[in-house]
Amino acid sequence: MEQISLFPLEEKIGRALETIKLFEKTALRMNEEGYYLAFSGGKDSQVIYQLARMAGVKFTAHYHITTVDPPELVRFIRKEYPEVRMERPKMSMWQLIVKKGFPPTRKVRYCCSELKERGGEGRFVITGVRWAESKKRCKRGLAEVTGKKSADVILLNNDNDEKRRLIEDCQIKGKRVLNPIIDWTDTEVWNFIYQYVHRHCELYDDGFSRLGCIGCPLVSVRKRERELARYPKFKAVYLRTFDRMLKERELDPAYGVRWKNAEDVYQWWLYGSEKTEEQMPGQLSLDLQPERRNVVNEETKIEGKSKKEWKALYQASLSHWQKIYDYGDPDKMWADGVSLNLIRRDLMKMKEILLSYGEETEVPLEMPPNYMANAEAIQKRATENLKKYLESEDYQYLCDMEHCLSDTQKRRTKIQPALGSIQNLKQAVENGDYVVMREFGQEGQFDRLLADTAEQVKKMAPAKSGIKQKTKRKEKTPPMETEDWQVEGQMSIYDLVS
Repeated sequence: MEQISLFPLEEKIGRALETIKLFEKTALRMNEEGYYLAFSGGKDSQVIYQLARMAGVKFTAHYHITTVDPPELVRFIRKEYPEVRMERPKMSMWQLIVKKGFPPTRKVRYCCSELKERGGEGRFVITGVRWAESKKRCKRGLAEVTGKKSADVILLNNDNDEKRRLIEDCQIKGKRVLNPIIDWTDTEVWNFIYQYVHRHCELYDDGFSRLGCIGCPLVSVRKRERELARYPKFKAVYLRTFDRMLKERELDPAYGVRWKNAEDVYQWWLYGSEKTEEQMPGQLSLDLQPERRNVVNEETKIEGKSKKEWKALYQASLSHWQKIYDYGDPDKMWADGVSLNLIRRDLMKMKEILLSYGEETEVPLEMPPNYMANAEAIQKRATENLKKYLESEDYQYLCDMEHCLSDTQKRRTKIQPALGSIQNLKQAVENGDYVVMREFGQEGQFDRLLADTAEQVKKMAPAKSGIKQKTKRKEKTPPMETEDWQVEGQMSIYDLVS
């Protein structure tokens, strides 16, 4: 069966592989271990890990423990990626909060620099940064040079060879960063994972769109509430840490902000507060009342769309899900369950957004990845058509003639691909491969292929040669004179019959 290219994903895969190979020599010059692959266990880092393996380059993968990591994520990495190096921080999140005197905020994210962005100094780093993740990341390029004197040199896809040599020869102390999937969309990332990786962290199946630290201030309040409710022990540790932080702050009169207790810190950290002269610099202020927190006006744009537009998109996606569930998606070379779960992920995101408008929506349950719509009908049709192919005169003739042709003649007539198509269908029926049965089990799909191939073989070996459709091999047939279609000097096909 021929491989089907899915554009533009296949093009992006090829470009990413070429880019990773391009800078390998530079990575090896910087460190004998090659690339330093920043691995988080999320979907993007899974993609770059697989791409690095497909490219055949030398690299080491590193996961930086933050001490506020989701347990499911850590277990997933240890089970599925045991070769990833677990890097422990010099100071835990809880120690950092006490040291800094306030919890990390959206604008003051000391946690990222201290816990997540460590390592890779003097190395060529591969990351899973993508433009689709945030507006800020849209400023990131395909390849970057970072350092005190580098002024963030950025190389884009269309950079010429001279600039590419610049990044290789640059003597600035710091990191070189490669972002091979910088222009990939979420859908392309998931399609790649389903085609080449075949596993992902279970948190995605529970509605998490991005994986990161528990309570990260970069995500929405609603998601943070959900995370801390899911992991009550982490919430308890946050409160104990805030209590220790307050005790340390009492020893330093330089702090101007005073909270009554750990719960006050928690509420401020999670929801913000009215702006006052004593507000901690960098913390976002929210003037919404608790009872209507996160409920926005219907005309408010979220990711460029109003409530009406999001609701229309939700309905269209839900209808698309139902259509695939009922009738299947024959344009895809994977099971319908995969397509349904991809749509479900989009619906989960839309559900969260519509909740911001106070709109309650339903999302279909996750489907088994191997689910196929109308599976019985697919198998019945494929089985019936396979039987017709196997009993057809053209197929039986080609089977009889295959062993009689030279390699050159087989290539010219394309007899093996024709027979292979039927054999692939036969194997799919025997193994219950509904995807292949749906694709190649249609009524009369290979009739023309078999007929045309048989015609080509007959032109090379006409009937007067004495070859019958069902050659009996019990008795040796005496050599015959070379026919017109046979290459001069070549043994007669009858000399090969025993």
